[in-house]
Amino acid sequence: MSVKCVWLAGWLGLSLGALALAQDGTAKTIDQQVADLITSMEKNDYAGKAATDKLVEIGKPAVERLLAALKHPTPRVRYWSAAAVARIGDERAFQPLVSLVKTDPDKTVRSTALWYLQHYPRKEVWDLAMATLEDADAGLRGWAIKLLSAKDRKEAVPKLKTLTKHPDYTTRYDAMVAVVTLVDDEAIELLRSILKTDDQETVRKGALSSLTVLKRKPPVILAVLIDGLEDPSADVREFAAKLLRKGANQDFHFEATGEAEARAASVKAWRDWYEKHKDQLYWDDETRRFEIRKENK
Repeated sequence: MSVKCVWLAGWLGLSLGALALAQDGTAKTIDQQVADLITSMEKNDYAGKAATDKLVEIGKPAVERLLAALKHPTPRVRYWSAAAVARIGDERAFQPLVSLVKTDPDKTVRSTALWYLQHYPRKEVWDLAMATLEDADAGLRGWAIKLLSAKDRKEAVPKLKTLTKHPDYTTRYDAMVAVVTLVDDEAIELLRSILKTDDQETVRKGALSSLTVLKRKPPVILAVLIDGLEDPSADVREFAAKLLRKGANQDFHFEATGEAEARAASVKAWRDWYEKHKDQLYWDDETRRFEIRKENK
């Protein structure tokens, strides 16, 4: 071998060795970066969110440490690690996340793990969310409801309808909104029933609000709003009156805090107007209210 070849071989060997060291050093740097980011999660939720976003950018090289962090003694580290590893979407994280939902002692960790399981859209996740609707914690039930609603799981509708009668009013409210999201105007009679029977003012107001977000808007919406004028609460009556005035461009001088006799007269005027025009009423997207269709002459 010539001196030139020996020199070239030596140069290549040194170069490849330096490259290997550089790559090893880079790997260690990434691993240390992941470790530091996970440690930073302990500070507060702002730090946790920032760390999570950076870990998602790192991707699969962060998965092993994140899986270990799912068992960290600090709940905040566990739930931000759950969010990060789920968003990365590595299959190795699926069962550990399911285990968190089922067994973690901290309800925020359980809720976070459940919500981020949406990154693994499969029947096992929807079944887990359905089972979680029976959880003792209202917050966790709420996240299960939100997940099923956000992912358009219409098979959950029958169970969600039963939850609109749950003893906890926040669960009733969440379930009501989810049903509206999933079935749109098919929920109108449910909303009317809730308006008439629920003992919580917040839920009854929510039923009125839900009418305004329906994608399909049949005129019967106005009939339900008129029902709201007879609510036991003056605040609910005033809210119903406000929505009616805006949605029908009519005003029959309803005073929510007025005398019962005067209120009854105004309600009758509203009902008479509705009955007279209900067959000609239609929702106009341009004016954002119900209009009376003009008959062709």
